[in-house]
Amino acid sequence: MPQHAHENPGKDLKDRLGLELIVALAARTSEMLSMPVLTCPINRCRRARACQRIAVKGSKLACVHTLPSEYTPCFTDYLGWAGMACADARDGEHGAMFRLLDLPPDLRGHTVSVVRDCLAGDARALACLDETLALIAEKAPPVFEHPQEEAQATP
Repeated sequence: MPQHAHENPGKDLKDRLGLELIVALAARTSEMLSMPVLTCPINRCRRARACQRIAVKGSKLACVHTLPSEYTPCFTDYLGWAGMACADARDGEHGAMFRLLDLPPDLRGHTVSVVRDCLAGDARALACLDETLALIAEKAPPVFEHPQEEAQATP
């Protein structure tokens, strides 16, 4: 789980989201990381280049089960961020969603994409996500170029 766990430890993500949504998030996260093609032992997943949500060892997806141990923390971090953002959007917690600012912009985009796909039928949660992203875009600090690069660029 990422270092910025949800502030209310009594509410576990499984309790907040339910197993079905967590499996959907795990499947989309694995697709984002190209795991159905690179690590999945299931032919249907590799051919489709998409997770077919085939579970082994309890509710663990096949591609996650066969993921090399050195890559497991990366998958877990992505899934943790997506799970927290999904739960916050469903709960309407705009303030908690500002934790997305802790993510690098490219990771933020991928995380939001995974969450948006998994919340496709939940208009209220998608509205919360969109409102938060609009606030983040409005409040985010501008990207500054390094002063030495600017000085070298001008003759």
